[in-house]
Amino acid sequence: MENNTFFKALTLDERIELSDSTKHISPIKQAYPYWRKLLEVERQEFNDILEKYLNIHSDDLDKLYEIEDTDDSMLIPNTIWSSDLKKLYYNANYSINKNVLENLETKLFYPILIPIINLFIDKFEEYPFNYMINENCYLELINQIADEVLQIFIKTLILELNLEKKSGKLKGKTSEEGYNEFCKKLYEQKYLCELIDEYPVLFKLISDKVEGFTKLVTTILFALKNDTNELKKSMLISSEFDGKINNLITNAGDTHNGGFSVSIIELDNSDKIIFKPRDLNIDTKFNDFLHWINNQTDSDIYLKDVTILNKESYGWSEFIEHQTVNDSNELHNFYNNLGAMLAVLYILNATDFHYENLIAYQQYPVLIDLESLIHHSVEKNDKLTESNAINEAADFLKYSVLSIGILPHRKISINNQTFDISGINNTENQVIPFENEKIENHYTDNIKISKFYGKMRQAANTPYKSNEEFKIESFMGDITDGFKKIYTMFLNNKNLVKKELDKFKNVKVRKILRDTMNYSRLMKLSLHPDFLRNQIDRELLFLRLEKQEKSNKKILQSEIQQMIMGDIPTFYSYTDKPDIYTHKEKLEKRIFGVSGLDIINKKIDNLSFNDLKNQTHLIESMILEYLPNQNKKLNSIVKSTDEKNVLEQIEQIADLILNSSLQHEYSDKELIWIGLNMDGINEENWKFSVSDLSLYDGNTGIALFFAYLWKVTNNEKYKIAAYKTIKPILLIMEDLFEGEKLTIGAFEGVSSPIYALHHLGKVFQDKGLIDKCFYFTKQLDRYIDLDRIFDIVGGSSGALLVILNLYEDFQEEWIFNIAEKLSKHIINNAIQTKEGTHWPRIGESSNPYIGFSHGVTGILTALSTYYYYKPQKNIYELIKSGMQYEDSFFSVENCNWYSSHLSSYPIAWCHGSPGILLGRKIISENLESPKIIHDSFLKSYNSITHRENNSNYSLCHGELGLLDILYNLQDFFEVGDQVNSIKENLFLSDIEKQYKNYGLMTGLSGLGYGLLKMYFPNMIPSVISLEKPNLYKEHE
Repeated sequence: MENNTFFKALTLDERIELSDSTKHISPIKQAYPYWRKLLEVERQEFNDILEKYLNIHSDDLDKLYEIEDTDDSMLIPNTIWSSDLKKLYYNANYSINKNVLENLETKLFYPILIPIINLFIDKFEEYPFNYMINENCYLELINQIADEVLQIFIKTLILELNLEKKSGKLKGKTSEEGYNEFCKKLYEQKYLCELIDEYPVLFKLISDKVEGFTKLVTTILFALKNDTNELKKSMLISSEFDGKINNLITNAGDTHNGGFSVSIIELDNSDKIIFKPRDLNIDTKFNDFLHWINNQTDSDIYLKDVTILNKESYGWSEFIEHQTVNDSNELHNFYNNLGAMLAVLYILNATDFHYENLIAYQQYPVLIDLESLIHHSVEKNDKLTESNAINEAADFLKYSVLSIGILPHRKISINNQTFDISGINNTENQVIPFENEKIENHYTDNIKISKFYGKMRQAANTPYKSNEEFKIESFMGDITDGFKKIYTMFLNNKNLVKKELDKFKNVKVRKILRDTMNYSRLMKLSLHPDFLRNQIDRELLFLRLEKQEKSNKKILQSEIQQMIMGDIPTFYSYTDKPDIYTHKEKLEKRIFGVSGLDIINKKIDNLSFNDLKNQTHLIESMILEYLPNQNKKLNSIVKSTDEKNVLEQIEQIADLILNSSLQHEYSDKELIWIGLNMDGINEENWKFSVSDLSLYDGNTGIALFFAYLWKVTNNEKYKIAAYKTIKPILLIMEDLFEGEKLTIGAFEGVSSPIYALHHLGKVFQDKGLIDKCFYFTKQLDRYIDLDRIFDIVGGSSGALLVILNLYEDFQEEWIFNIAEKLSKHIINNAIQTKEGTHWPRIGESSNPYIGFSHGVTGILTALSTYYYYKPQKNIYELIKSGMQYEDSFFSVENCNWYSSHLSSYPIAWCHGSPGILLGRKIISENLESPKIIHDSFLKSYNSITHRENNSNYSLCHGELGLLDILYNLQDFFEVGDQVNSIKENLFLSDIEKQYKNYGLMTGLSGLGYGLLKMYFPNMIPSVISLEKPNLYKEHE
């Protein structure tokens, strides 16, 4: 066995420690581009990441990648894994107990598992614990470790089988015989040696897995033997237990700290008990706190705890079995208790309490994983932004009930289906939003791994049977009632609560710094054969964590070290200290700024009836807005459609928006909102967040509504509101411009405040706002080449329309130069295909969007507007080609364009025929060429006239947006009937409960703005067309 085999399994740090006298082999030239592509970085950024996080320069990889096989100067490391590799390489043991063999023979590629299982058997039998487990338990342990090893092996073995098949070395006549031929090869010592030489990282991982599994099992057995009497006294196990166990399930959670995981032990009397390989002091303190709360309240609320035996380095926990309620009364009690538990978690600043961390035990919600109590995040600095309002709102949201994980948090994923893993939600039949892997064509030489979107099962967090019809909103009153009762008790007993929580001092708690799902998916990817030949490849792959979120250097280094071992990274802190630890050492001092208990004590001080109202509002909002059949975001608000009372109704909307702003000590200068806003630039996903700079659902759009309402009413209140709404955005822009990357679109990006300031400056005749607008425009210039979105909402096409509006009003050459740069950027990134021209979708594998907001139509509209000022033949041809591409999606039968990402023919501004009609109307006018509009333009209007009633009234995908488009199309079509139909269908709704979005395109501001546009069309510019400001009066 050559030294280079061992060398390739070493980490970079281990290689650096070796003697420089080794003779190195540089990686192939293609390696560096491959690594940069892996991390999605250019050369300089690749070098910077290596130097910052791995303490090496990219040139050093030449000396660290491989060594010559003839080089004997390197000392082979004396480690468990190197010893295991030698044992497999020189003396693999293929003989095995008959019962064990029968168990293994059912598994894929079982011959190669035999010597690995013998490694485990040899290690396990060094410990005197065989008498504690019966034959069934012994075989089940072997079954578990075999499955875990096979999971590491499988991709490499399938690759090797395919290589053997392609080279003609498999002689079987059928695919089954071919597979069996390959399995025979797996019995050969020579072939095992070849695999170890080719994939040393793979075999090191397997050695680590076997070693960790052995240590976990023996630790559990040793602990059970020593703790039996204490467990009986604690009533965690029956007094009848005589020391034998029937089963030991070790994969009841992620592995941490060298392969240790939560495990379930089934005793010979059928009792079950949970082993947790961590200090359970936080669990015992939490139990004490629940007991205190139960004694303080005289209501029917009861908070059930979990019996614990803490042994400091590990502990035992009661096994809670999922049991549904017996009747509707118990069901109401469950949600009342859940609301009470939510108040407890709120005061303890908990996080990550998703569906797996809660079990429904009859009418009691029971928390089973308390590691993430007393949470706080890594603070980069004390002051987030220059806006006090934004800072207050961000702080409020960060420590609100939304951060706990119990309340619904719905995302739209595959085929427009919802995905929600919150503690309150039933996960049954949800489509998992990322691809899973499954093996097809078992036991044949056609075996392969395919990808699919799996479905989740009903979890143990639901108190009702899976076949029962259930609506969580029916129990919203129980949840809020329970929350209010316990919150009020805390509010009335602040000093007593602080005294109880003081008992949590010096308690070790886990710190969740990153979504563990990100770790898991990256870990799974690292088991591809490409990353199992040389540890450097795998180590560089793990640097992707740096791209997900900028990381503290020591934390990222520790994450990589733990993942190299095959573990999900974990970090810890102590409740009264601001430092962070791994399971081995203190990693970083004062990384949190303040301790977890400091945050909790501040939270107790801030308890108030106003905060109770705010938190209750959030609970109700999440339940109403995120669950199925609650997606009617914008039902209309006006009682009738005559002009006599419409302004009164619009002002009610404006006043509701003003009253819904977050109240803080700077409210007299800045306004900010917390509501249901778009998550990034994906208008199908939403989250509760602080209103941002966007025109779509942020402060700039709200300010625009206030400004034009002032224009119509001349009510000074709305002018003041517009200034206070735009103020936070003006304060944060300078910091935003210090960043390297910004989106530049009109609805989600830097062009949003430019567009809004242009309008506000004109409407209010405020030169100072125009000067700010010009300054931001000049700053935008340096981000153009970095844009990779291109569309109207988030990219350069939206910016182009905004900048051309400025040029139209001010005729400054420097403004047009920016517009020219934007147009060239868009043109240079066009993709030509046989179907026509489109633009790329970053990070997406599906077809490019068509339509106005994110698609080809919006981009062509922007280019046509530039063409209006500077006609160029290549732009004209590009526009024709783009429309040709979109028309390849046109259905004559549906009179509409097919949106592949929605799998439908939508009828809205954002997607589908209305937005495309709007764009093509503008294009034909800009090009002064009505002939450029294809037959599809005329036919598609039928999709609007024959549409089903839409209960949504938003500008983005509702009736008010459609109404604006109809006004634009009145020179092409007879739109009167459609306009009247929309007006007549407006009706009054309970706006305070229905609306949790205050933004322009999908929220209350848009509703008000759309009504202004409906009744004062000459005074109000079309925001969905990104029209420039106008100062017309209504009858001019």
